[in-house]
Amino acid sequence: MGIPGLLPEILGCVGRPTDLRAFSNGVAHGSDSDSLVPLRIGVDVSTWIHSASYGHNDELSDDRHLSNYGRAELLNNDKTNIEKGTENETAPTISSEVEQAYIVKCVSNIVGRLQRLQLETKGEVLAVLDGNTAPIKAAQVQVRARKRKQAELERDQQVDQTGDEEALERRIKMSKRAGAGKYFTAILVAVLDQLRINKIPFLVAPYEADSQLAYLSLNRWIDVIVTEDSDLLAYGASPILYKLIEHISSGDPIGTMVRKEDLAAHKDSSNSSLNLTDFNALTMAVMFVAVGSDYNIETKIRGIGIKAACTIVRDVFFGAAKSKSKAVILEQIFARTFSAGWDQNSLTEDFKEAYKKAFIEALLMFRHPVVFDPIRGECVTMGNEHGDPDLMTYGPYAVLFADPVRRETIVGAFYDRKVAICIAEGWISPRTLRPYEGTQSQLPDYVLEVIAAIPPILADDE
Repeated sequence: MGIPGLLPEILGCVGRPTDLRAFSNGVAHGSDSDSLVPLRIGVDVSTWIHSASYGHNDELSDDRHLSNYGRAELLNNDKTNIEKGTENETAPTISSEVEQAYIVKCVSNIVGRLQRLQLETKGEVLAVLDGNTAPIKAAQVQVRARKRKQAELERDQQVDQTGDEEALERRIKMSKRAGAGKYFTAILVAVLDQLRINKIPFLVAPYEADSQLAYLSLNRWIDVIVTEDSDLLAYGASPILYKLIEHISSGDPIGTMVRKEDLAAHKDSSNSSLNLTDFNALTMAVMFVAVGSDYNIETKIRGIGIKAACTIVRDVFFGAAKSKSKAVILEQIFARTFSAGWDQNSLTEDFKEAYKKAFIEALLMFRHPVVFDPIRGECVTMGNEHGDPDLMTYGPYAVLFADPVRRETIVGAFYDRKVAICIAEGWISPRTLRPYEGTQSQLPDYVLEVIAAIPPILADDE
């Protein structure tokens, strides 16, 4: 979800309060300013799914924990279970009615926002959803999943007999932290179903929605991106509307707009620690990786925060350091980050090698993710096909860039063209290469043919 603490800094520096209703009469494309077309809005719906699932997670909590009467009832149930000899069984399961109500509320929240966005802006909304997890992020996703699972277990643990307020507050906190968990796929399937019913265009990315939205933006197939993920800044996408999620529920398509030209023109001021003048997608990506992104968080160096990373990147790319040195850009970045680290004793030679490896792999992910091209109807690699010149001067990065097998272990493999189309259309799960659970009867014949042709060894159960 981006770099913690960065987005408030960026929005405070260059964010512009924006009401998308200002574009309800349309926008001009190209040189023909007299011809207006509807505003094309790409929405990172995956962030909305996570927001809704966390926001409604209290639906999955047992309200009886919140009152003395309810706790007494739960304790009485525990006593009954002891008498029956079933006290060692797992915590009570949530009823199917409660589960279904939770899913319905989440889906209604998400689709309702999209409909209000369409209605208020008179624009063309494209919902973009996450696909598979890129291999480089798999370990981080597993860590988050384990934390959510632990929160779910603490939410559903046996009643606290003392009525302790701290225990009660912790149960509520764990309820929020648990998120959708095992219900995520059901929510996703229901969202896709409702998008079809309400004729809201959508696209499921082969991997991450943020890089997919960036690709659509860079090709001018959408006019604005709506998201809460700061990673979009590192892909060079523009313009991006943040914080809309806080207003659209009440019907107001209002947010804070960030444009790359404003970022590049921003100068340091009294209310900001960032100087992003002349920064572009490449330098933003290097800064993100230097701070410690989702793609290389395990090798983050203590002491390299947003301000330090910004200063290092500025000096190396644009400052006196570049004019006075002929050293390779990335070698200078590494030297500066190592020297600025707080805990020098931890920066062993083994750590430095691991850091460099993780750094260039994260950069590759930002610069060349696998996305779906809706015009060509196939997976493509985003970015300069020959690589970024400033990065290619560093030998290990150039070797990595030129190695298709190793690249697949970082950014992910291309899906077969027909499979990629079925993924984009929401018929096939990119994780399993099988239909989403409960959707078999809805599949068009051509999708069934594609699924039948997928070797069983490539597919897995949901």
